[in-house]
Amino acid sequence: MILDSNQTMVAKFYDRTILTLEVLKGSQFVKPHLLSILKSPLELAQKIIGECFTKSGEGLLSYRDNLDSIKLMALGLSSANRSALSGDSLANYGVYQYAFHQFFQSSIRARQGNVLDKALGHVLKNNGFTLYGKKQHEKVLSQIGIQPISKHDIDVFGSLGNRYMIAQIRSRDDTGGTTAKGSLVDLVRDIKGTLKFPTKPVDYLVYIWEPLERQQKGSLISRIGDALELSRSQRTILGKGRSLNYGTNIYLRVVYGSPELFRAIKSAYSVSIDVKDYDEVVDQIGQWDDLWLSYALATLELEKLLIAGVTNFSILDELLESEGIVIKETDLLNYGKSSSSIAQHLAVVWRKDTIPFSTPADQLSYIRDIVLLKMAYIALQKE
Repeated sequence: MILDSNQTMVAKFYDRTILTLEVLKGSQFVKPHLLSILKSPLELAQKIIGECFTKSGEGLLSYRDNLDSIKLMALGLSSANRSALSGDSLANYGVYQYAFHQFFQSSIRARQGNVLDKALGHVLKNNGFTLYGKKQHEKVLSQIGIQPISKHDIDVFGSLGNRYMIAQIRSRDDTGGTTAKGSLVDLVRDIKGTLKFPTKPVDYLVYIWEPLERQQKGSLISRIGDALELSRSQRTILGKGRSLNYGTNIYLRVVYGSPELFRAIKSAYSVSIDVKDYDEVVDQIGQWDDLWLSYALATLELEKLLIAGVTNFSILDELLESEGIVIKETDLLNYGKSSSSIAQHLAVVWRKDTIPFSTPADQLSYIRDIVLLKMAYIALQKE
């Protein structure tokens, strides 16, 4: 809370950018490339939002059915289940809590990789590259003479002129064990096994998004070297960030961070990509709140549902009805101002002690955030 010029208490809310609502109002913020890059995580956010308001949050309980027998056994959840059946509220909450978080964490892992792929692809496309979709990979590989024994997952595949580029992206080098590190060059190993090397030059880049302190660079180079049976001198070339001519027409390189990546691209394709343009795209990608907000609220409200038997989602719906508040399309289009106004109205009549914060300012902000999710839910129903 703050004082205005008339010394009256007024609410001050944190800014939220709800991409679902920005799309509805056709905001300048929502550029086509941004929606394309964020499509997968946005869909996850919208799925959670839908479940928050389905039968007053009961949609969040559905993930319990996805726990397999191995997890029930190995993680002791079978014991928690037995306790829950005996009336143990904490054990009951523990099972549902684990199920929901497992779903979210496993879902976001693949989706964040998808964002990295599309962000790099967008920048390459803006600099003259032709990008190939997943369904085109096998055909294009065949066109340049590569006929792998099995299918391989390529993160980014493109070409410029007579030269092709394959990029395998990892968020950082300390994720994944020995097998995961070696798998980065599975396609190259397959090519070596078939002896069907490409008829056109192919730059095969292992790109580590966050360089950090290069904690496991030595291990990464070692695993790649083992997978491809590289000599000591070949491993040294990779370790120095240089391009290794492997077989015929394959140029293998390990790069850390965007500056190294774009230097490698410049040396191979004579294309200068401004790191600032890339950083601007990355910054734009991070300026939305649907996913973390829905996840945070769902986590807190799941506890309310299982322990208290009620959620603030259902209380919000009840109060909107009892107060005669109808969220109209004009409210959705002006969601920042209208959500704050509705929250201030509801805070006065919110009698139940269900908000998980103690200060009035935090309680008011929490109500506003639930209203924002409700607005996003209404927008999704319109779609």
